[in-house]
Amino acid sequence: MKIGIYGDSFGHAREREESAWYNLLDHDVTNFAHMGANFWHAYRTFLDNHNNFDLNIMFVTNWGRLNIPFLAQPHWPGIQQIDLALNSVDIDQRSEEILTSAHNYLVNVRNDQQEQDSHAALLARLQQHDLLIIPCFPHNMSLAGDVFSMYDISIIDTVHYGIDTLDKNGKLLTSTWKPGERKELRACHMNNKNNLIFAHKINEWIDSGEFTMERDDFITPSEPLEFYFERRQ
Repeated sequence: MKIGIYGDSFGHAREREESAWYNLLDHDVTNFAHMGANFWHAYRTFLDNHNNFDLNIMFVTNWGRLNIPFLAQPHWPGIQQIDLALNSVDIDQRSEEILTSAHNYLVNVRNDQQEQDSHAALLARLQQHDLLIIPCFPHNMSLAGDVFSMYDISIIDTVHYGIDTLDKNGKLLTSTWKPGERKELRACHMNNKNNLIFAHKINEWIDSGEFTMERDDFITPSEPLEFYFERRQ
């Protein structure tokens, strides 16, 4: 089977790609996902390519991300990443001008309700196609309320290590995570064993057409904190 994958970093690993779930599948995979990609980019890439594959998988990310094609790195998840880049000593003048405009747009211009409505409209159009749609965050399928998502798998690790704290309903309560403080070494924001478990679930979906995932399907990491979250010097 030929499988096409679309979305953000839950579908594409920057680190330890050999451990990433899509490299553990029993099928031929073409991966169009990109770290930080917005939903519009993933949707357009799906429209351009989905007919070339037997099956397709879409990771639906959150609304509000920016796609800036004028930059060598076009995918920007949010203002934190933009501000980190603006504070870098390596930034060139053209990139600084563009990212400053992006920062100002996010702070002064963006209409959140418009972004949410556009996201929901794209999702509704995507759902007219035959593919597996997986939410990256609990609210990404907001038309149906909160759902178990890739983020919920990811925070199994951060809660285990004391980076994040959840309330009694399983919602994020506090986080000690500081942007740029640590380099994440997890593939697709999951520990190695959960990448393997997720790959098994995708293989089952390919074979049977059935897909489910729940919190109890996944496990806490056995490795020390520094194995997955390296402190920057």
